Amino acid sequence: MNKAIKWRLRRGVLELDHILSGFYAKEYETLSDSEKKDFETLLELSDPELLSLIVYKKIDQESPLLNIIKKIHAYSSI
Repeated sequence: MNKAIKWRLRRGVLELDHILSGFYAKEYETLSDSEKKDFETLLELSDPELLSLIVYKKIDQESPLLNIIKKIHAYSSI
């Protein structure tokens, strides 16, 4: 496990911590290089931004991160 990613998976919101850590553990290795980069970019967002995207599904359909967000939604079945 990449230590830098593992550190960024730790969130102040338990739901995000659980969803993102689970997704990383089960799905990260199956992602393309581009999707891995998008996931890492997603981890740079703040907890409120991630809550909006992942839990509340407030997504701009033009977002460059749309594909990885949809994969996380499919994984978490939120």
